[in-house]
Amino acid sequence: MLYIKSVKYHIKIYQQPSGKEPYTEWVSDLDKGIRARINARIARLEDGHFGDHKALGGGVTEARFFFSPGYRVYFAIHKGELILLLTGGDKSTQSADVKKAKEFFRSYLED
Repeated sequence: MLYIKSVKYHIKIYQQPSGKEPYTEWVSDLDKGIRARINARIARLEDGHFGDHKALGGGVTEARFFFSPGYRVYFAIHKGELILLLTGGDKSTQSADVKKAKEFFRSYLED
């Protein structure tokens, strides 16, 4: 018989040394309805349901959303149990957002 272990992740929002939270700042600027859809997806991440996502290297992954301008949430899984929300963006800012997300995760690991 095959047993599949259920994984429950803890969600944490990355905080810069200055106290700023890039993910929180990004998501709070979104329309209320879009924010609700993104928050629902984050809740599913906690249960290990990642949906459409892509590993980007450096420990960073993007959760992809296929509505509006193609929103992205950048996160890292740390020690197999923590999902660290790094930042967000959309398709138009993707290159810069990926670079920032990788920098944020490196900074987190150094602390």
